[in-house]
Amino acid sequence: MRGVYVISDNLQLKLGFGLSIHKDVNDNNETGDAWHKSTNRISLFSICPGINYVFDGTNKLAPYIGGELGFGIYSTKVTDESENNKTITKNEGGFNTFGVAAVAGFNYYFAKNIFIGAEVKLGVDMQVDKKLSVEADGRTTTTETKSHSLNFQPQAVPSLRLGWAF
Repeated sequence: MRGVYVISDNLQLKLGFGLSIHKDVNDNNETGDAWHKSTNRISLFSICPGINYVFDGTNKLAPYIGGELGFGIYSTKVTDESENNKTITKNEGGFNTFGVAAVAGFNYYFAKNIFIGAEVKLGVDMQVDKKLSVEADGRTTTTETKSHSLNFQPQAVPSLRLGWAF
């Protein structure tokens, strides 16, 4: 989801927000020692503030360039349960990400105040792995990964945006 606040004819502030939660539960529906249940939860949160400069285009086409910052959190939780055991693993593969990108795009107004748009980005981001936590038999073990990566890559936004200017 993205909101844009128009400061002037050529300057816009924007704020992107993303939230995704996926939960998958597998229960074998057995009883006693044969029973096993596995629950896998993945959560993603992101926020991207930015600014755009809109060029003088035509009545229908509004090209722009800009920049944005990106912050994101990806976390996981896997719970394995059986008759006598329960193991909870948190943040295996989880990470925090921080980035900056240059953007270019356009909005095409096909009706008054209603547009579709597309955008491409060229950015750099840093990904820092989260601490892995495993809880089993009442004890919690935490492993600090101290791993990070730096990525420089073009990013195409493959979706068409449908918007309404009011």
